[in-house]
Amino acid sequence: MRWKEFISEELGISQELLPNGYQKVGDVIILNLPKELWKYKEEIGEKTLEFLPKFKTVCLNKGRIREEFRVPNIEVIAGDGTETVHKENECLFKLDVSKVMFCKGNIKERIRMKEVTRGVVLDMFAGIGYFSIPAGKNEKVKSVYAIEKNPVAFHYLKENIKLNGLNSKVIPFLGDAREVIEKEKFQVDEVIMGLLPNPKHCFKHALMTLEEGKIYYHTVYDMDKGYDSIVEELKELGREVGKHIEVEKITKIKRFGPRVNHIVLDLSASP
Repeated sequence: MRWKEFISEELGISQELLPNGYQKVGDVIILNLPKELWKYKEEIGEKTLEFLPKFKTVCLNKGRIREEFRVPNIEVIAGDGTETVHKENECLFKLDVSKVMFCKGNIKERIRMKEVTRGVVLDMFAGIGYFSIPAGKNEKVKSVYAIEKNPVAFHYLKENIKLNGLNSKVIPFLGDAREVIEKEKFQVDEVIMGLLPNPKHCFKHALMTLEEGKIYYHTVYDMDKGYDSIVEELKELGREVGKHIEVEKITKIKRFGPRVNHIVLDLSASP
């Protein structure tokens, strides 16, 4: 029996109102329930724990991520405790789901970063290590400089470096990416720019760290307008600092909103 069938049968709620599934983060379940079901949230939470006894907590995702640091809008509706350790692709991610985000839609890109990264890598918006940890696990990566501005996410970034045995390979820096780059004067082979909706305000600083190399540039685009204007703007920013920018690959990650997609541009930068 599927989860929604179980909840419907136990609580008499129409399956049409229930989501098709749930998100698993470690031993925590996150539900996206329509507002008309919020009055039954505790009952749904308790029945979810009954259906999934290996999990300790059920949370309700109440919508938009809040504030500059993208704090999840999460409410515990059953069980106790929002800190967990999530295992994925031989990587461990410790986090508190009520304080930092973990997007299931980015799983393929986290896997890809473990496979395609090379040399010395800079992760400008590292969070808890979403991409830094997989890159650090790649034998072809020498080292990763991981920058994070949010003190809470930075705490978990350091925890995850230890959990994954990467103390000598992933080096964390707390602060604004632009300020850290200006201070540390990194010279790297590849840069990860995983900030949505568009990290163009930091693009020139990314180029400062590259003599010649690759940038994994996350952005969103309107399906009605396309992404050509985004690419042209990045090429122009490159020209302003004497760099030639070319698109090597475009990877669709997930739907970001109505007719808006999250993509990653694999960019080459050269003199």
